[in-house]
Amino acid sequence: PNFQPSFLDYPKTLDGVKNIYLETDLWILDAMSELNPIGDFEQVNKNAITVSLFGYPCKIVSLADLIRIKETMSRPKDKETLLHLKEILRKTKGDK
Repeated sequence: PNFQPSFLDYPKTLDGVKNIYLETDLWILDAMSELNPIGDFEQVNKNAITVSLFGYPCKIVSLADLIRIKETMSRPKDKETLLHLKEILRKTKGDK
């Protein structure tokens, strides 16, 4: 009843798949092929930052780009997250 196919087995190809959500013991990792309004991987990669994740370099979307993405969303949880992201940006820029 709770069977969930492995993303390694299903679908057989990733043609047409835009998002993959990998559930781990720590969090859900979103692997997305496009982030509106930023664009495709090449566009996101231009501003991406590299962080260490369990000792491995991992590129993530920049805070400024994440704010731009959240500004286009209308879900209440995205609007709330946007407030927090803007506050983080303000604090990291040294504004009081």
